[in-house]
Amino acid sequence: MRRILGVVILLLLPLLVFAGYADVTLTTDAQFTVNGVTLTVSGSSGAVERVRVDGTALSIDLQYNSSLTVRSSARKRLQVNDNDVVSSTACASSYSEIVLKSSYIQPKGVSIEPQSDACDAGSSSSSSSSNSTAGSGGSVSVESRPQIVYPDGTIVYLEEKKPDEVPLAIPVQREEKKIQPRIFLSNFGYGATSADVRKLQELFAQNPDIYPEAVISGYYGPLTTRAVERFQTKHGIVSGGSPETTGFGFVGPRTRAKLNEIFSGNFPGQMPNFQPESQAVFSKRLVRGISDPDVKMLQVILNRDRDTSLAPNGDGSPGQETDYFGVLTEAAVRKFQEKYGIAGPGALGYGEVGPNTRAKLNELR
Repeated sequence: MRRILGVVILLLLPLLVFAGYADVTLTTDAQFTVNGVTLTVSGSSGAVERVRVDGTALSIDLQYNSSLTVRSSARKRLQVNDNDVVSSTACASSYSEIVLKSSYIQPKGVSIEPQSDACDAGSSSSSSSSNSTAGSGGSVSVESRPQIVYPDGTIVYLEEKKPDEVPLAIPVQREEKKIQPRIFLSNFGYGATSADVRKLQELFAQNPDIYPEAVISGYYGPLTTRAVERFQTKHGIVSGGSPETTGFGFVGPRTRAKLNEIFSGNFPGQMPNFQPESQAVFSKRLVRGISDPDVKMLQVILNRDRDTSLAPNGDGSPGQETDYFGVLTEAAVRKFQEKYGIAGPGALGYGEVGPNTRAKLNELR
């Protein structure tokens, strides 16, 4: 029996024309007898990697973007193991037919098993998968090297493929970069215009309870002030007073600490009650002629009060504070000391930020 099947298979081989090392292209109709049913396989663009007859099924390894038609003149119902490759089916009065098309980059194995019953005339449907039953029979097989066929028709054999090459149809998994939140390092308040103000507004706009207006302008005006007040009240920082007396409505050290705590995680959300910091903001002597980040913080606090502000515009004015302790800063410190009874003209430390002045500044932060 096997000898006879072998002869039949050899007679069919001339219908398969080799195109290159790894491709097999059907240039004419090829007939295969499967489980007593004659199947005609055709398709000029039907590049296949392997065709074989195994017992009750015809197995075909389809190449990328190939198209094959399998027809039964006996009108037998044709069952396919994978409906994803079924392009269409037909059942006419003189034949049954199924068209296969693969969009897989790798060769796709498809099994077609003719059934004993006939198809329903005039119907079109996709057949369900089934397990083939092993039985006697032969096979016609053309083996090829493993390969990848790209959408533009380029063939790359796997042993020649470089490790860093990726098939065009396979998505590349990229590591998502985590964007670090903006950390607020400086104090700011009413009248300021800066990137910090804009970022604050963007963050507050995520929560209508805090910033229902959601205006993103970069300018610290009345709307932003009220949003800061709501934020401070909600998180137990301060709930009354003014920017000058308690820091209410002003982004000072305690408010910045809470902002940095919350916005380094998820917002909005329920956060634990804030515990005020005990560490002093100002801890060193500041005098005319030095440059230090604490000087900028000093200027911000002084600019919160009209009685102690440095200048209406230019360097040192609200929103344009600097790190340099100059004549304007010295004059503002003197006004601050006089207002709070710390020092006056001729007193030691007048115009400098010493222990008593630091204590009052930390009290008002």
